[in-house]
Amino acid sequence: MKNIFKTFVILSLILFVQSSYGSNQGEVKFKGKVIIEDNSLADVTIKLYKRNELVNTIVTNASGNFEVKIELGNSYTFEVEKEGYITKRLAVNATSKKVIKERVENFDFFCELIPFKDGIDASQLDFPITIIQLNERKGQFEYVSSYTKSMAKEQDKVIEQLSLKFEF
Repeated sequence: MKNIFKTFVILSLILFVQSSYGSNQGEVKFKGKVIIEDNSLADVTIKLYKRNELVNTIVTNASGNFEVKIELGNSYTFEVEKEGYITKRLAVNATSKKVIKERVENFDFFCELIPFKDGIDASQLDFPITIIQLNERKGQFEYVSSYTKSMAKEQDKVIEQLSLKFEF
């Protein structure tokens, strides 16, 4: 009976420690700045999704700034939206194959919103404009540059449509 109790206690401790490390490896602050050509930076809504579930809604200040903490060990999507503008999405991969013991640096980024006009095909921008991924070795977040460059080209096509269609 003593052996069964000891085994139960040891297994319980192991499971508790594993679940603590697996689900909550710490937090990182993401500081964002929204850029809009006409400087209407206030009241931009940022929706934060954790594994496709809405977990937070943030509104920018008058300067277009916002910040939010995310938990390591999860995947997130930032959805940046304002009426009259094309919604932008940013994917964040904060997962890790190992337990992060070192402090991970906070991450600063910006997101430029583009005006929406009827007749413009912006469907390619329904996909995340960038992917930000945790680099475990460096202890910091980084852009996935190949993906980000390809999406920047798609964004440039939309901007070109806007300039061609609405030139005077």
